[in-house]
Amino acid sequence: KPYAEMAFPNVEYRLLALFRFWNVINYFFPYKELIGDSWQTVLPRYIPKFEANKDAVDYQLTVRELVTEMHDSHGVLRNTEASNEKLGMFVPPVMAGPLEGKTVITKVLDDKLPIKVGDIVLSIDGEAVEKKREFHARYVAASTPQWLLKIVNARLLLGPKDSVMKLKVQAPGGDIRDVEVARSLSTMDPKWRTVLQRSSPVMQVLPSGYGYADLARLQVGEVDQMFEMIKNTPAVIFDMRGYPNGTAWSIAPRLTEKKNVIAAQFSRPFLEATSLTNSELAGSANYSFAQRIPERQGDVYKGKVVVLINEDAISQAKHTCMFFEAATDVTFIGTPTAGANGDVTQMVLPGNLTVSFSGHSVRHADGRQLQRVGIQPTIRVEPTIRGLVDGRDEILEAAVKFLQKGVTSSVRTSN
Repeated sequence: KPYAEMAFPNVEYRLLALFRFWNVINYFFPYKELIGDSWQTVLPRYIPKFEANKDAVDYQLTVRELVTEMHDSHGVLRNTEASNEKLGMFVPPVMAGPLEGKTVITKVLDDKLPIKVGDIVLSIDGEAVEKKREFHARYVAASTPQWLLKIVNARLLLGPKDSVMKLKVQAPGGDIRDVEVARSLSTMDPKWRTVLQRSSPVMQVLPSGYGYADLARLQVGEVDQMFEMIKNTPAVIFDMRGYPNGTAWSIAPRLTEKKNVIAAQFSRPFLEATSLTNSELAGSANYSFAQRIPERQGDVYKGKVVVLINEDAISQAKHTCMFFEAATDVTFIGTPTAGANGDVTQMVLPGNLTVSFSGHSVRHADGRQLQRVGIQPTIRVEPTIRGLVDGRDEILEAAVKFLQKGVTSSVRTSN
């Protein structure tokens, strides 16, 4: 029962929220073993916290904190209007992100603002940025440090609508200045989706002669057109820095001559209290299967395959990477992905709070762990503040250089 009528449940129902969440994760979360011994301490640590809640904001913040205990980037709490108001739902027309271990302004939507791309944020409303990051980290469920930094930095600028935010920033050249910007945009404003998208062509043959496809924008219906465009190129760069649109199932089969290729191993706890003994309830019952790449429709692309990755790649994005690595020899370039995969499952807690979590354990085809690890780059390339200011895509540049070196070497060998 969601108990939707309880904006602020009384203490018995707040404890029910805790017990329900703990039991679902304890018996049905497929990655519980990765949490470690700390899971057994959750109940005694959180009972006093839930008992002490004074209002709906307090309650929702405690649930948010509870959700972080499973260390799953799919762990998102919804229907939390009260705590959203407390944390803020408005930001200035700028974006901040982690670069070189700092909080950096990565986009500015209004050229008239006194803040610039590449500015390093030192303090927000008089509070050191490190303290701000520490506060927001309490309420972010994260499988990996890179996902935590991504989400925390995105939330640092939150506040009430039209409130003026005072920032102390440092320019890349070293000059420190104080600036003020109004929080004028809602985080729900649809324009943010456009801002986050790359503006380059979705598919193209680069000046270097290599194919390129942005998998965050490429649609299933465009896959054949993409392969036709790149069919004569010696290599293709798939850009998986973002979230894909289900294209892995039609792209991966065209990267291999092999048949019946296993791409991923799935499993999840399978419990039915009426038919399982106490020993089976201890965790031995699982539903498992191997997921295979579909049959190929179209010609095989035989060039080299490079995939660009970073912390923006979560869930289906990582699954796409696994499909490609199972099909062919892939070089991953960039930084590690978010480290969460497995169909998103939901539960509901008193106050109609909906919690999501990873419902399947997903591993590489060879059984290697994926959750809390992510896809690791073959060649690690970390963007820099200078590269951001200059408008360069340093990860894409590194991919082109890698391919140019590889093609040159192969030509020499064949000669």
